[in-house]
Amino acid sequence: MNILFNLCKTSKMYKHILAAVLEEYNNDRDLTVLMFALQALAYAQSGLASLAEKARVNRQNLYRIFSGKRSPKRETMEAILHGLDFKLSIELLDRSIERS
Repeated sequence: MNILFNLCKTSKMYKHILAAVLEEYNNDRDLTVLMFALQALAYAQSGLASLAEKARVNRQNLYRIFSGKRSPKRETMEAILHGLDFKLSIELLDRSIERS
């Protein structure tokens, strides 16, 4: 996590890193890497306690989510992203959609 933490803290690379991580998540649906990146970003910005306050999420729940002991609900994930100055959005997949 040190490399990712340092990249997030020392540059504006975090937007590109998170975009790449989200792309990977869209391919494999594995929350592990996504949550790892969000945790690194949280530590780089101001720490988990500050994120919990900004996101209005219980700090212990946040630690459980980032440790993999609990999966976040949609509302919690939205709050975490908001606390990190991101937003959740919907985008059409790049596959053909047959319409009748």
